[in-house]
Amino acid sequence: MKFTLKHLLMGIAWLVVSMNVSASIDVVTPIGVGCDSEDGTCFAILRESLAGSNCTHKKQLRLNPDSKGSKGQYSALLTAFMGGKRIRVKTEACFQDHPTPDWLYITD
Repeated sequence: MKFTLKHLLMGIAWLVVSMNVSASIDVVTPIGVGCDSEDGTCFAILRESLAGSNCTHKKQLRLNPDSKGSKGQYSALLTAFMGGKRIRVKTEACFQDHPTPDWLYITD
């Protein structure tokens, strides 16, 4: 079998599509934010469920305190909550059976 550039491009396209299937990008409204004093986990309670998430609990984002970006993400969630704004968030993984954001930003 001859390996061609066409085969390589088709393989890359399949890889990109399969990686995006597990990701969820949603626009949601934080209606409460807080942090646990025991383990440092911060969270945002959401008005809407994260539709594409495979996690058990879909109406709350949990931020892993060991993640580099969790402090900045909490700051953005608090700002959105206090300003009555929505956030656009991409989730792939779960933390404590809740979606945890790969990235998020304040939208409208």
